[in-house]
Amino acid sequence: MCRASNHFHNPRNDLSWADSGLADQNWFVNRRCSVSLYPPEKITSAVQWATAYYAPAPNGSRQIGGDNDEDWAHAREYLYVFLTGKTFVGKMIAKDESMRQAFLASSMEALGKVLHLLQDMAVPSHVRNDFLSHLQHTGITGPTLFSPTKWAYEKFERFVETHPEIITGGTVCGLAQKTLTNFWDTNVYDGQSPDLLDMLQMGLAEYTNMNFASDNTIFTESNLDAGSNSDGIKYYHPYPRRTSTNVQKYLDGVLRPEIVFGEDNVPDTSFYIAKIQDGERIDHFIKPTYFSKPLITNETGDLQTFHRSFMLDDACVSEYTSKLIPKAVGYSASLIEYFFRGDFDVKDVFVRRDPGGNIVGINMKITNSSKLDAQPELLVMGDIELSYRYIAPQDRQATYGLIENVYDVDYKTNAINFDYVDLVTDLPNSIPLGSKDISFTIVYRGRLGDEEGCVFGKVLPFTSKIAYSGQPQCGSGPSHIYTVHPDGTKDTQITNDADGYAWRGMPAWSPDGRMLAFNGITSRNQYEIVVLDLTSDQPYPGNIYRKLRHADAHYIAPSFSPDGERLLAERLLLRHPQDGQDLYHSLIYFNLITDEWYFEGSKDFWSQNPYAELPRWSSRYETVFQYQVGTQNGENIYNIWSVDLDTKSIKYLTDEWADSRWPNWSPDGESVVFGSKRDGGSYYDIWLANRINPNPVKLVECQPSCSVYSFSPDSRAIVFQIAGLLYTVNLDNMQANPVSSTWCSSTPEWSPHVYEKPPAP
Repeated sequence: MCRASNHFHNPRNDLSWADSGLADQNWFVNRRCSVSLYPPEKITSAVQWATAYYAPAPNGSRQIGGDNDEDWAHAREYLYVFLTGKTFVGKMIAKDESMRQAFLASSMEALGKVLHLLQDMAVPSHVRNDFLSHLQHTGITGPTLFSPTKWAYEKFERFVETHPEIITGGTVCGLAQKTLTNFWDTNVYDGQSPDLLDMLQMGLAEYTNMNFASDNTIFTESNLDAGSNSDGIKYYHPYPRRTSTNVQKYLDGVLRPEIVFGEDNVPDTSFYIAKIQDGERIDHFIKPTYFSKPLITNETGDLQTFHRSFMLDDACVSEYTSKLIPKAVGYSASLIEYFFRGDFDVKDVFVRRDPGGNIVGINMKITNSSKLDAQPELLVMGDIELSYRYIAPQDRQATYGLIENVYDVDYKTNAINFDYVDLVTDLPNSIPLGSKDISFTIVYRGRLGDEEGCVFGKVLPFTSKIAYSGQPQCGSGPSHIYTVHPDGTKDTQITNDADGYAWRGMPAWSPDGRMLAFNGITSRNQYEIVVLDLTSDQPYPGNIYRKLRHADAHYIAPSFSPDGERLLAERLLLRHPQDGQDLYHSLIYFNLITDEWYFEGSKDFWSQNPYAELPRWSSRYETVFQYQVGTQNGENIYNIWSVDLDTKSIKYLTDEWADSRWPNWSPDGESVVFGSKRDGGSYYDIWLANRINPNPVKLVECQPSCSVYSFSPDSRAIVFQIAGLLYTVNLDNMQANPVSSTWCSSTPEWSPHVYEKPPAP
């Protein structure tokens, strides 16, 4: 009750905001509140209590850090703590997940209470200084015996509370100039006729004050006249006035009664005075009582007593709410949009990793894309920081980091307001390989448009995708490259027939996720390598970065180097060379910057080991591949080998007369997943071997065979194909889940953590 004394605001601009708050509280409320945190001498207006402004924003004076710790500025600061962990003065106070979430909750709670203060401006008594209308006695019952605030009610508020069905939507807030305080009060109403004002261009308090009455403020336009007592003066409001209505028709006996139905559904014949001019038209503006006409017979009665004989019944309140509730909803929705209007547009996002696969930095291009009613809002005198969050491989709780002073915004002419600027940041502590739930958040604090102290964040969600080859017709027709989220959502075709290929397969991601290479297969069954730039704004095939082809050779199974600058691939000539100057079958590198190619290791090395297939490059610059060691019953037998690119020494991850195929590295380069029949079965099961001490372990027993495997970026799951479908298996609980993808799917490859730009609203 005492805090609620700050929920009133009289919007007449002849009153300063220091004097526009509640002034009609009675003695026992003052006495009760004098020992509370909200004593009567500290009562402020609702707009001041909500925004801390003593005069209209943005140029009016403002008190930051006042008695209200749940005002607009605090909502902003609590949001800042959630985003960065620190207060406006730089004190780090939220270091873990639970504390961050607590401040997010505090921010939203404070915003909700600010919205409450705005919505109160749609209650006539709250904008017409009528606290006493809240003291209509309801009675004392057992449940309310020790709750004095429930012994009384305010008619309008009670009606809304008991009729939630009336809240069906909102009207558009048409304010042309949306400053923070204008939602409450544009400070243009000086008592002039409402017909001279644009109802769409005023604050909610102004609209309500000039169009509606409350119990103690019916026809109070004369309360400033000589002889009025101090209580009467408190209730002075120039509109709605008696001449705004058809009350004279009632007094002249020409107003017809009407039948209305109460909540008991019993018909009641009543007179209703309509508001017919000076703003909104309201059919059930007020209701005369049995004493109204006798009190003014022959115009000899006391006018103030006569005016107080009118009342607001449910029919009146119902019509009031039909106009005021949509206004309250519309203004509230617009204020929420105002709070969250800040935004950045981000492109060319990629993370930088060290040789061990740990994230050590992030690069991006950003521009200010904030808008207010479709018009750009400029950043001025602000600071941009970068917050990041992840859960390390062995942890259950999130770790947070913050990079301060990433970018300083000075004036309106700053480049970030008109174009993309580069942000290149180094993390103070790297994000370990295998971390999950990684996200980065761009945080801005400063001026946005006309609002000082604005705070907003742009979350860069990092996810992963699975690229694969899909052939919808299963055996006939073209195959294409698709990507799908690991949960089976957002299954998207990446390629189309405009590239001239008949089939496409064996996709491979660059370590930063910006590029995707795959085999394009011509109608003559010749394999070429296509490299896509996934950051390009051009649709396929306009986003093709490179095509690697040769008239006399196949280039098969591309794999990126850890720095993303080279491709490793299998090279197979169309014919055996006759002069011994070339190799029929070998592994080669492509330099994507210079377009040069050369043998991995040396030509002599591959002349001695000519049967390597399906190479994969590790984050440690090692290569793993399947190597044909012989045949059995007409079937090739492969082992899994790896090559250290520095020493050119071979490691035999399997060295046996058992068929093993489709090797692929874990993200940290420590383990290799592959398929094998090494246990004597008829199907390829999924096995795992360590690169130093192989000792392969069977992970999944398959029937039919599982093939072509790829690790998730956190190393906790594997994707594979089985019978033309894709599945993932969680290595923590060995739970297998289907991935909803195109029929006849093959050669899946799991991406690193990549930034996925949200769709345009």
